[in-house]
Amino acid sequence: MVTLKDIAEKTGFSLSVVSRAMNPRPDQKVAEKSRKIILAAANELGYRPNLAASLLAKGHSTSIGCFLPLNVGEMVGRMVSGLADTANAAGIAYNIYFGNSIEDYRQFINYCRHISSAGMITYLPANIMHDPAGKEFYNMICNLTDKSGEVVLLNCPEIDLPHVQTICIDNNLIGSMVAEYLMSKNCDDYVLMTSPVNNKSSYQMIQRCNGFLQTLAGHGIIGEYIVPGEYDYYRIKSTRCIDELRRRLDGGKTVGIFMLTDYEALSLYWALVEAKLHHLIGKNIKIVGCDNIINSSIAAPALTTVSLLEPFYALGEISMKMLLNKLLKMQLPIDMSLLKPQLVVRDSA
Repeated sequence: MVTLKDIAEKTGFSLSVVSRAMNPRPDQKVAEKSRKIILAAANELGYRPNLAASLLAKGHSTSIGCFLPLNVGEMVGRMVSGLADTANAAGIAYNIYFGNSIEDYRQFINYCRHISSAGMITYLPANIMHDPAGKEFYNMICNLTDKSGEVVLLNCPEIDLPHVQTICIDNNLIGSMVAEYLMSKNCDDYVLMTSPVNNKSSYQMIQRCNGFLQTLAGHGIIGEYIVPGEYDYYRIKSTRCIDELRRRLDGGKTVGIFMLTDYEALSLYWALVEAKLHHLIGKNIKIVGCDNIINSSIAAPALTTVSLLEPFYALGEISMKMLLNKLLKMQLPIDMSLLKPQLVVRDSA
């Protein structure tokens, strides 16, 4: 393992000068020419700073806490890969916790505070922003600075606190992309097949709906809701939405449908099979989903969707880089364009 002493011997500078040159804090003064020589030698020798020691010196533990949704799915898996690849490359330890409830989140926060976690990267439980008291979540985040360092929040509204950063996939853009695409197919009706958004809807789903409806409205088109009713493990139980869809089809209309997730889109496929309308998918029924899970590509017909596989990997990668850059004054490059969703055109629309 290469040490600062090795760099000092190679460059001829004293150990104290090398130490100051390798410390990026602005109060450490070293001539720029000397610093470049020292950094070049460090790179040549393959020096890796002891980041764990830096965290311990600041009174933190050597690990970062990550809270993610308790969903065994491709999106969460991609996000974990992005987090892990970045942390492993930097030599930083991390703990990943999974949960969906406010109580799960409270336990995560308390544990991170107990061990003086260096920082946290957290997805939020869907209903945490709708706390009846309106203050519990905000207070939890406000009280983290003393022991738990920096916080990066994922896919949620921004919070104006000095120790909190927010990073989001543009879900409004997702809805807008779908609306633009369906309009290019000259549909007669434009439908969101979901329950109308309310104050208990997740931030991401609200943004997707808003992007879809606002883009249509900008072209003088009124988007409509068709409520699918109850689901039985992603299968639509009620026939009400199919009856409404059949009524429009009987009137000779082409219906463009935005399903907020691929799982919901594929549940509509199943309902259309049972209603003997499956043969109209891609013709009079144009369906677009969102996520790009593996099943969307092997469905028949293959599902047109918005891919979030790359953005979710980037969400993990960029959030970890943001945290490390803030905690350890690192300069890891960040490319926010990697968060942009991509439309994947297949046979369903």
